[in-house]
Amino acid sequence: MSRINRAVIKAALAGGGVLFVWGVVYWVVLPFHQGVFGEFRDEDAVASVLTQNASQSGIYIYPGGQDEEAAEKRARGPFAFVVFHPGGITSMVRPLFTQLGIQVLGAFLISLLLARAGIRGYWGRVGFVVLLLLAAGVLCHLPSWNWWQFSSGYIVLVFADLLAGGFLASLIMARIIR
Repeated sequence: MSRINRAVIKAALAGGGVLFVWGVVYWVVLPFHQGVFGEFRDEDAVASVLTQNASQSGIYIYPGGQDEEAAEKRARGPFAFVVFHPGGITSMVRPLFTQLGIQVLGAFLISLLLARAGIRGYWGRVGFVVLLLLAAGVLCHLPSWNWWQFSSGYIVLVFADLLAGGFLASLIMARIIR
């Protein structure tokens, strides 16, 4: 394994680990997200309506369809974008391990780009990683704000998570990959 390959793998593991720990702290310990997610007044009634009208796990929108009637319904409201899973979520263990894998994979891809970019200065490499993550956030999160009406507060929340965690990870990754 060449020096670059070892450095990329080391940076991916370190960066992915930092991103994972940051994510746990950001979403579990820090209170930032509490004001972003609303709660239904009668959660049991909402659960009942969803269960009666959604036959399987998936993403549902109301109003559905692309015809004139759907357009009129969208114009007068309400509008809903719902991620529905009728079986519930019983454990966070599997999603946590999956998230760690996702973070390491993302850090691996960024490490490959960083290694191939050939940026000499430490802060230049840090800035490169942060710029990559900013571009990813624009391309991945802003469409949800634009098309699905995700709240501006939620978008700010996920951008702050992405950029703060990415900055912390970049501090280590930029040291490893020179």
